Amino acid sequence: KEPKYLKVTKAHIDGTTYIGPGGLEFVTRLVNAGGKVRVPTTLNAVSADRRRWKRYGIEPAYALASMQIGNAYLGLGCEESSFTCAPYLLPRHLPHLGEQLV
Repeated sequence: KEPKYLKVTKAHIDGTTYIGPGGLEFVTRLVNAGGKVRVPTTLNAVSADRRRWKRYGIEPAYALASMQIGNAYLGLGCEESSFTCAPYLLPRHLPHLGEQLV
């Protein structure tokens, strides 16, 4: 019996925080293998503010790792303007009745 698939119209990646080298290595491998998202994909907030990390006293090494993981996901084609835990509030990402989001 063949599996049934849903047509997905949007996606959101939650695992974007830097919690160690494994997560960064994972997404880097996807990028290096030529991986690309196939539907509009938003990203969860990363571990350090991408513009104001110094103002918040974030360690430079940690901020760099956080930016690297965010940049790697951008390299997969994820949307640069997202980085939020509430993508459904972004005007371009309002879900519509019947849409399948992952």
